[in-house]
Amino acid sequence: MNNFIWSYKSTNKNAFCASFDPEKWVDILKIAHLSVLGGLSKTLEIVQRDADVFEDESLSSLLLNKAIIADFKSRVRASHMWNKRIRFFKSNRMIYCLVDREFFICFKALGKEGIIEGMDTMRFADTMNGVDFSLNQEVHQELSKLAIKGIPPVLFVGFKKDRQSISEVRFHHYCDNEIALDIVLAQVALSSGSKFKSKNNRASDSDDE
Repeated sequence: MNNFIWSYKSTNKNAFCASFDPEKWVDILKIAHLSVLGGLSKTLEIVQRDADVFEDESLSSLLLNKAIIADFKSRVRASHMWNKRIRFFKSNRMIYCLVDREFFICFKALGKEGIIEGMDTMRFADTMNGVDFSLNQEVHQELSKLAIKGIPPVLFVGFKKDRQSISEVRFHHYCDNEIALDIVLAQVALSSGSKFKSKNNRASDSDDE
């Protein structure tokens, strides 16, 4: 078994990260990682076929995000383990994947600073602050039917595209505009029954060894 270092930052505002157990979610994290790679493969295929149409980088970036989500949906629906445990919602042009009624997974590109990119909206600001954010009324109604109070936290599968490859895929949660939970999905993908080593913000130097 491999040891993986993952980090979290525990705050009074957001105790979610301290209670998050990555070992419980290894299988879905592997699926998410595969979906990023599968989405890239599909995107390159489409872009190469119609290179002139996708000359605009923003258009190909949008295509990549949609291809990743489509791949993730397909893998989840084909999985006997996950097809009834994940529900998909759309709100404000975002796809939210509700996992076991505990948290949302969303897919977003990573920016130059290694954090997700988003529009300058109150909703995105709230998400980055780790507080409740706005969802459309239909999603609120569906969450209510599932007996979910409040809004589940959002965890992002953040990916960075480097020309024709994916250079980085990370699993992030944000609080106070900082990364509060960080898992490198390439490490998870290589694991078989992996063990995770936690390195939180209060760990001493000896814990890093």
